[in-house]
Amino acid sequence: MKRAESNLLKNNTTAVEMLAIIDNVVSSVTAAKKEQVASIKVTVSDQIPKWLMLDEKKVRQVLVNIIGNSVKYTNKGYIQVSVSHEDRDGSRCACFQIEDTGIGIEESELTTLFDRFTRSEGGESHSGSGLGLAIAKMLVEVMEGDISVRSVLGEGTLFTIEIPVLETSEDEAADVNTLSLDTLSNEEAALLKETTLLSVSYTHMQLTPKRVVESPGGA
Repeated sequence: MKRAESNLLKNNTTAVEMLAIIDNVVSSVTAAKKEQVASIKVTVSDQIPKWLMLDEKKVRQVLVNIIGNSVKYTNKGYIQVSVSHEDRDGSRCACFQIEDTGIGIEESELTTLFDRFTRSEGGESHSGSGLGLAIAKMLVEVMEGDISVRSVLGEGTLFTIEIPVLETSEDEAADVNTLSLDTLSNEEAALLKETTLLSVSYTHMQLTPKRVVESPGGA
């Protein structure tokens, strides 16, 4: 998705708790799939501050789309979600890595994977609009972040997402920019509406003292 198109959207940054976002997203995507899913393991670095300044809705939707994609195409093995706090070009970033042992993607398909209405050959048998990854890339670029993918057909896929963040406190006031559909083209508005997928109720998952979560599922 072209960055010029992404500029039509604006950030809505607030002080949010990262662990709560991860907790809710994992609960959401696993609850949305009726059949048993692969084991989902979540590891959050101790270096992640409790409170960060970011656009919660966009981050949540990106993770729902990417983790949900792994859940859809991984019927055995595991899905590993790792969150860390990294330094990138002098800025602090929240780094998310979603690795799975799913069906994988042909190398030749990786360059167009984030294009609209594009689905890998292995994903043709699954339902979906083909917009999930394009939406994720668009939202990441709005947040001035980066998303990349590596995959081996038949072995699995690794998505890496880096989003600039600032450490803050719960009580600190946030600069809020209004995200308005009025500023979007019809095409972009339609894409944004697609981000309402997987709107299921969240179930709280207790994090262990080591900040590692593993959801039930077949190995």
